[in-house]
Amino acid sequence: MMAARGNAANKMKAEKKAKEKAQRDSKSGDGLISAEDLEKFQAEQDAIKPNKWLDPEYGSNPISRAWMSASQKIRNFAYGDNFGGFVLFCIVIAGVLVGMQTYPGVETDDNVNLVDSIILYIFTAEAGLKILSEGWAFWRFWVGEEWKWNNFDFFIVVACYLPASLFSGGEPPVALLRLLRLARLVKLFKKIPQLQMIVMGLAGGIKSIGYIVILLLLVFYLYAIVGITIFRTNDPWHYRDLQTTMLTLFRASTLEDWTDIMYISIFGCDKYSSIYVGPESFTPDNKMEWCVTPEQNQFLSPFFWVTFVVVSALVMLSLFIGAVTMSMTESMEQMKEEEEEATKKRMKEKQMAKMRAAQEANIARRNSELLLAANAELEEEKTEKKGVLGVLGFGENPKDKEQEQKQMTNMLLSVWDGVDLDEMMNRVRDAEVEGKPIRMLYYHLSLVMKSIADDKVFQNFIIVVILVAGTMVGLQTNKELDRENKELFTLIDDVILNIFIAEIVIKVVAEDAFPLRFFKSGWNCFDFLIVVGSLALAGAAGGMMQMLRLLRLLRVLKLVKAFPQL
Repeated sequence: MMAARGNAANKMKAEKKAKEKAQRDSKSGDGLISAEDLEKFQAEQDAIKPNKWLDPEYGSNPISRAWMSASQKIRNFAYGDNFGGFVLFCIVIAGVLVGMQTYPGVETDDNVNLVDSIILYIFTAEAGLKILSEGWAFWRFWVGEEWKWNNFDFFIVVACYLPASLFSGGEPPVALLRLLRLARLVKLFKKIPQLQMIVMGLAGGIKSIGYIVILLLLVFYLYAIVGITIFRTNDPWHYRDLQTTMLTLFRASTLEDWTDIMYISIFGCDKYSSIYVGPESFTPDNKMEWCVTPEQNQFLSPFFWVTFVVVSALVMLSLFIGAVTMSMTESMEQMKEEEEEATKKRMKEKQMAKMRAAQEANIARRNSELLLAANAELEEEKTEKKGVLGVLGFGENPKDKEQEQKQMTNMLLSVWDGVDLDEMMNRVRDAEVEGKPIRMLYYHLSLVMKSIADDKVFQNFIIVVILVAGTMVGLQTNKELDRENKELFTLIDDVILNIFIAEIVIKVVAEDAFPLRFFKSGWNCFDFLIVVGSLALAGAAGGMMQMLRLLRLLRVLKLVKAFPQL
């Protein structure tokens, strides 16, 4: 009995060693796919569940199985390259017909209408074949993998068959028919992968330019308020209010006559009049064109407009192009990866068939050789274990080895999870301030301030305050509104200034015994200068009031710090 068990155990060990050796041999062989890759690929193929709506094996009766088999054939035809090429040809013809029908008399031509009807029937047949190709689950045409394109095709086909009674006059509008026919050309994007790649890259680029648009609007907003503050007295036509100024800036960003706007501010509205008229031509009808208070800004105006054009028309345009290019590159890489995966899959299928044939031919011979070699290795191991070390108990014990590995794992886990650097630093700092009541009180206060400064709620609150501050600067460009609500605006500005002062105090105290570390950050220095400048100019009037408003406007730049994407 014991001998039989020993033989069975030896046989299992021999088979295990034979399998390991076979795997090593397959890896070092001439094939491109190892045994492990073969098993993995086979497992992936087995994991793919057949479509129970198309596989005849799932049919409950002969009629169901026959319909599933027919659906598979229809599917192979409808999604085949030949039929796809034919539909692509029809799409091109449909596009040519849409262009021809824009000429007078062609739209009513019988031959043109006949070809158009044939193309419509072909598109109808395409949609019908794809619906039938889904087997019993015909609804998968509208909700399957290609549901977007399928729904679009189905809508175009159905819309072309709408009855005339639905429209006033007894027939559909000509413009609607042309648009529906023109919409067929969109099918080109699905049929030609290169076009689809370009469209997907463009769509992805549009999605990724959201923050670029926000940054562009921020630039427009800043320059609009600066322009109103400096140039409105001389040029009220272009800087009348905030929305007019932003429209003026958009016009300049397209490089359309931006130099004329700049010259009005350089030479004054009286010398470079452009749209303005002098006192001799003043009338009630051209009041917006009066040049009442001409001013010259020979240095500020060129600097203002050159920097704006460079930023908005050149830099921002490059950002737009870069976003679309990067998205298109990602789309190309994705398509390339899909093609490579398809090629690898075909190669694996071919090699798998070859390797199976080779393995079936040599499996009997190799198994016998491997079993003999494994038995010989087992006999050698038995002989070694019976030596002096084995007798003395120094042979390898698998349980001892497993226990040693477990202890090592526990030690590494304790080292990994047990060390908290923040806790260690706090212990060191507690030891430094121990026995110093005032120092300890300030230390704990700094911890509280640090937790507040790092809190997301506090950071989001500061962002809201920045937005309110920027809105206030924009509202104050309206002279009438500013005059009517001067006390309210002043109160809000004071509250905002105090909040920014509190923010700086919190961040300085959070540095504990090293307050000067606050100034290591460029943004902190910027915030400090804004606050100090606002305090120094508090209660200013005249030209200093303009400086104060420009200083308040700079607070909006704190948004760039708040949003890393900007």
